[in-house]
Amino acid sequence: MKGWDALRVEILDPVGGDDKWDPVDQPAYVPAGYSTSNKFDGFSFAQDSAIKRSALFAGGAGSVTADEKTHSGDVLMFTGLGTTTASFTFGLRDRLGSRSFLVRLSAIGADPVPNPEPASMLLMGTGLAGLVAARRRRSAA
Repeated sequence: MKGWDALRVEILDPVGGDDKWDPVDQPAYVPAGYSTSNKFDGFSFAQDSAIKRSALFAGGAGSVTADEKTHSGDVLMFTGLGTTTASFTFGLRDRLGSRSFLVRLSAIGADPVPNPEPASMLLMGTGLAGLVAARRRRSAA
């Protein structure tokens, strides 16, 4: 990706009966067996723990906003980046202990760069060459 402006970091927790606050209709990006995090599931970006949250890049530093107090989801927003390479620092906490979770990273304002896939092209070319060779053998016989 090229020229992204912000990075959204979100915790997805395993659906394991740890709370009754998971919405019935999860967003399409949430894989089966996980849900968006909320204030009752025990996961957070370690709010009120004095853990440093920062974003550094070649042009300077970005700002960080934590949406943990509304509990609509545990989300960090790193903004003001405007670059292709950055370094992020944040902490995660599992208050209930030793459970798996997913962290979803979303680049916002990203312009996708067209990039051909050489392996796919090679596979298609090899398959076509095989079909041509088989047809020639059949025609010769």
